[in-house]
Amino acid sequence: MYVQSDQDNGFPGLSEAFAGQSVGLCGAAVPGVLWLITGLHTGNIAFDVEVHDEEPALDPVWEDVVEVSFHPVSESTGLAEWAGEAAWDLNLTRTDYRVRYCAQGMDEARNLDTRASGEPQADSYLLQFWPAPPRADRVIRQTSQHAAYWHDYARELPPPPPHRSSEPRPNHALDTVGSDVQRAVALLAARRACGAAGLLGVSWIGQALTALAEGRTLPPPFDDPDRMWETLSSDPQVPSRSVLEAIPSERPPYRPPTSPEAAGLAPLPAEKPGDNRPAGWPLGRGLGALIPPAPADDGPTPTGGGGHITMAVHTSRTPHGPLRISQPYIALPAVLAAADPDPLKAALDAVWAAVNTYGEHYLELLEEIRSACTLVRWRR
Repeated sequence: MYVQSDQDNGFPGLSEAFAGQSVGLCGAAVPGVLWLITGLHTGNIAFDVEVHDEEPALDPVWEDVVEVSFHPVSESTGLAEWAGEAAWDLNLTRTDYRVRYCAQGMDEARNLDTRASGEPQADSYLLQFWPAPPRADRVIRQTSQHAAYWHDYARELPPPPPHRSSEPRPNHALDTVGSDVQRAVALLAARRACGAAGLLGVSWIGQALTALAEGRTLPPPFDDPDRMWETLSSDPQVPSRSVLEAIPSERPPYRPPTSPEAAGLAPLPAEKPGDNRPAGWPLGRGLGALIPPAPADDGPTPTGGGGHITMAVHTSRTPHGPLRISQPYIALPAVLAAADPDPLKAALDAVWAAVNTYGEHYLELLEEIRSACTLVRWRR
């Protein structure tokens, strides 16, 4: 889960979000962003958000509690699921907030790993905001081993890197192309994500990609997220494949794109059944991390009520290193995103999910997306 108010500067990697902190669970090192750790890998969790006028009392029911400071950097701040599958406006003003992140049942949820539909609730969370001047982050309460692990992870990180540059990102390139190109990029990202995850040979996923290419509604089980995750976890055709998380490297100064001819680019090759290539363009410099815009729906605002949220977040990592991500679980959100009725949102969200699926190899994908957009603009 994330809280995000910075729509233009990309989403930080895990280590960047927690760099310099003395607490885990809630990463607030990057302005305008909160990275929230949960115990469950996949399934429904109980997650409440409360916005108060003053510091609320702490309920003793919560086992693990941390506090950090947060200041929105735009007029729109939302709570978002992994890969941007859903988001809720928090109606926060641009002022300083104290944030309290409370958790219960993290060890039980971590051991469970995946919660199927109908199984008892494993973990629950509460995120509270109230106006307060900035002050140091701190651990209020620690009970679970899972929380202790993430506190240690944060404390072992090096100091935060210099502020990221303002180099343009692919979302700006996608803004300038037509809806047909945006839709094609969404399909490309979904295919590449599934290819990187080894899913192109799985029949029901292949049917979904075919439906996307033909402009049809996604077939079952994609019409029911709970059923989709259950099918993914139970299908023996699905490989167990993982990759280290995508961590943006320090970007060089911005270089205007050259023409496709000068760059030695050719038109995008046609997709073929069983094509399992993760990328069709040469490796090159990418544009950095992506961030999808918050969905423009008018859903309810969680200002004290609870909700059940479908998660697909892998929380294991190599010792003293980046997070290791389960690629099949991160690839499917790219397929769901590519079916969005809004072609720009479909492209941005599908590319975002694909970037996470590629993990440490994400530059290959970004180069392909960038090249595809440049080729189309040059042709026109």
